[in-house]
Amino acid sequence: MNYLDNLLSFLEAVEIKPFKDRINLTYDSQGFLYEIPNYCIHDPVFYEISQIENKISPGESLINIIIRKAGDVINLLVSNTILVSEVKRIISNKLNTLSNNSSLDYERIRLFFGGKELQDNTELWFYNIEENSSLLMIYRAD
Repeated sequence: MNYLDNLLSFLEAVEIKPFKDRINLTYDSQGFLYEIPNYCIHDPVFYEISQIENKISPGESLINIIIRKAGDVINLLVSNTILVSEVKRIISNKLNTLSNNSSLDYERIRLFFGGKELQDNTELWFYNIEENSSLLMIYRAD
């Protein structure tokens, strides 16, 4: 029995059924629908520490990055050595200017690339973000 069969057997035993054959959407015997995060289904991916310590900056260059947020697209021309926190500030300023609003707090912005959340104190090149890379933006509403 493989991993997927084991998981489906477990779900069936606790009376949880996949919704339309999707393992991350399920419903219980009362009809309530649940979404299971991917990190609960798949093993998380960790960076190899030795690779982190030996990673060398490719040198500074300007790159265009594409920020995607709920159907909206923002293009930014930034340095590949800019910190993620600075990218968040630029996005916040741009969105606040476009909407004539100043309520979008950059500290609530979360950016993802390649399925991993980008950490504020890390430069873009570290995540292999290159010309025309697409980043997913989620705004955390505390």
